[in-house]
Amino acid sequence: MMKKTTWLVLALLMMWMGVRAQNSITIDGVTMEGRASGAGWIFEGAQDTILAFEKEDYSDVMEKIQKLRSEVKRLEDVVAAREKYIATVDDYRNEAEKLIGVQEQMIGKADSLYTGYRSLYDDLKSVYGMSDISLKVGTGAFRYRPDGWKPLFNLGVEYKQFQGSYLFGKNFNGISLQYRILSF
Repeated sequence: MMKKTTWLVLALLMMWMGVRAQNSITIDGVTMEGRASGAGWIFEGAQDTILAFEKEDYSDVMEKIQKLRSEVKRLEDVVAAREKYIATVDDYRNEAEKLIGVQEQMIGKADSLYTGYRSLYDDLKSVYGMSDISLKVGTGAFRYRPDGWKPLFNLGVEYKQFQGSYLFGKNFNGISLQYRILSF
């Protein structure tokens, strides 16, 4: 089977030789019917279509075809660049969605930890003795001479941050008033 460009060259040669006035052409035993179109002829076969026109028009047509091919190439490059850009944006979007998912998990864990620590603080506050009234009992020693120490006992009451204690021991009595300053 002959290529399309060969058919085109044959058609041009036939036109040049004066075959232009015919309504059909036969190439390799295949006859194609033709019809006039503009300044040339169109011959259509079962598998090929041949365009025939004069030599002067051939250069113009080939120049237009080359311009159209260049434009098609330029537009294909633009489409490829835009598809690459879209793919890059899609990749960034997918990565951003993954990052947002990780951040949402971290926020959920942080919220859970905050709730847990707050609950722990409330539990510790009740266990640690943050009630309004408490009883204080203690022991210690007091120095009655530079070389002598005697045992000392402490019995007191605390109301919120105020403390009142009675100190007693052998030959010793005392009262102590205190205020507790919270450091944390």
